[in-house]
Amino acid sequence: MATSILLVEDQNVVRESLRVNLEKQKDFLVVGEAASGESAVELAKILKPDVVIMDIHLPESKYNGIEATQRILEKNTHTKVLALSMRDEPAFVRRMLAAGASGYLLKDCCTKDLVNAIHLILLDKVYLSEPLREAIIDDYRNQLRRCGPAPSVKLTERETDVLIMVVEDFSIKEIAHKLNIGTKTVDTHRRNLMEKLDIYTTAGLIRYAIHEGIVSL
Repeated sequence: MATSILLVEDQNVVRESLRVNLEKQKDFLVVGEAASGESAVELAKILKPDVVIMDIHLPESKYNGIEATQRILEKNTHTKVLALSMRDEPAFVRRMLAAGASGYLLKDCCTKDLVNAIHLILLDKVYLSEPLREAIIDDYRNQLRRCGPAPSVKLTERETDVLIMVVEDFSIKEIAHKLNIGTKTVDTHRRNLMEKLDIYTTAGLIRYAIHEGIVSL
């Protein structure tokens, strides 16, 4: 059976080129295309693709590629996400992997690299473009060299309230109702605490909340 693929890329020319190259492979089938993070999340719910090729920079979207990845994987646990980006900074790679992506590929790659990356992540392996590997290792080494313990992260009282309710699986609307605030405010608090903690999945938030004693098992 062919591997079903959802393409998420805001530039039409790039997206069309990806589709053409991928459909030359007998074992790949592009089942959908999205130009925004919101449409990617909705299409993933409907199509349930095996692989999502995700651009990180989606300037006209409510969700960027990192946020879209996190939302897609919350509902589609079998799906693999492969980031495709021009950004080669370690911080972007870390955040994308923290959101649940299985790989990170630079856009200047060749089709062969893209095909290999898809095959590898389908085997539950992590794929990084060659230029990124040394950068990630160096970044990790630099973190280890930091003097003294990292400062603890301080959440506001409201961010803590939102964290607890997210962990307890309340929806955005339910949290807004219980805290008597707007849904947009809830979403802002949620984004802020994720940024502070550098955690972009619900599973990660649960582990953090338990480790810090904010909630109990």
